[in-house]
Amino acid sequence: NSIIEITNFENFEHSNLIIENLLGEQLKLFPIKFKNCKFELQATDFSPGVYYYTIFNKDNIRLQTKLMSVIK
Repeated sequence: NSIIEITNFENFEHSNLIIENLLGEQLKLFPIKFKNCKFELQATDFSPGVYYYTIFNKDNIRLQTKLMSVIK
């Protein structure tokens, strides 16, 4: 399991954390409900590979994107 932690995120209302594969297909969506929050990801939910996780604000503007890899 892995944890994505978001801290001190201002203006979080109606923002989302989205996980996508390299083809840009959305696999998971997590609403961001608090200024500081954690999302636990289960390795069983993903095949081995590389993924992006991105934070979008309420206006659907991309704020931050990071790569994540799943190794089993």
